[in-house]
Amino acid sequence: MNKNNSNLTWFITGLTEAEGCFNINIYKTKAGKKTAKLRFSIAVMENDLELLKLVKDCFNCGTISESRTNGMRYFTVSKISDINNIIIPHFQSYLLRGTKLLDFEDWVLAANIIITKSHLTEEGIEKLQLLFDGMNRKRNKLENFLPDHCNKNSSLFIPINGNYISGFIAGDGSINIHPFSLTFDSLKFCSIFLSITQHKNNLFLMNEIKDFFNVNNKLKIQSNNSVQLLIENKEFFRSTLIPFFNKYPLHGIKLINLNKIIKILELINKYGINRSNSYTSDIRKEIINIWFAET
Repeated sequence: MNKNNSNLTWFITGLTEAEGCFNINIYKTKAGKKTAKLRFSIAVMENDLELLKLVKDCFNCGTISESRTNGMRYFTVSKISDINNIIIPHFQSYLLRGTKLLDFEDWVLAANIIITKSHLTEEGIEKLQLLFDGMNRKRNKLENFLPDHCNKNSSLFIPINGNYISGFIAGDGSINIHPFSLTFDSLKFCSIFLSITQHKNNLFLMNEIKDFFNVNNKLKIQSNNSVQLLIENKEFFRSTLIPFFNKYPLHGIKLINLNKIIKILELINKYGINRSNSYTSDIRKEIINIWFAET
């Protein structure tokens, strides 16, 4: 790993928790024999390419590619020596906290099978298939999943790291303004929010993040088995979120939205706007122009 980017280590773990994948690929060679290879990847939208370049530079390995079908961008590491010497040691030092940790642990077992050349045997392929069949979306009933290092009553407990949360938000968070609130006649003008959404299997992780920010907002369980933390509060941005990102820097496309919101809040403070007075049409226009300005 590039030591010049050591401050990004926890950030990358958080980003991986949100957008990463540990994959086992079992396939047949041209000779018809089954074999296998591993792949670690992080996927982002095409406008977040710079985020993947940051990850690649930090790991100093892997490739970046573009999907031919959906425009997504992928950072991928498939070289077994890089997986063994860089990727696995990283996540053994900077631990995942959600259910993706289980995928990583199975993936490490798979790596050992491949490193020892056992995947060249029928027995080895069978073991890899069993691991593959239980990974990623095939897992279920994990609502109470709690790793020892996330359990405050365990001697192995490690407090959640702010850079991890920053990376997690860079992947699965939304720092935004409700579109309906950016009109000249909106009664709730400029409604900014932070939203983080995960599968309900990561309910404990979501509570960890909520507790880290010390907010009373209740987590919302959605009908699609997801859980959402939604904070719609300008004062939260001023007193908590912006200072948080000053300490634990955000990277990627969501940093653009954050910087626009910072400018808008500075403007609101400049004009002394609060709940008891309204936005003039000129101020509304100025805020709308800031938000929709191209970067």
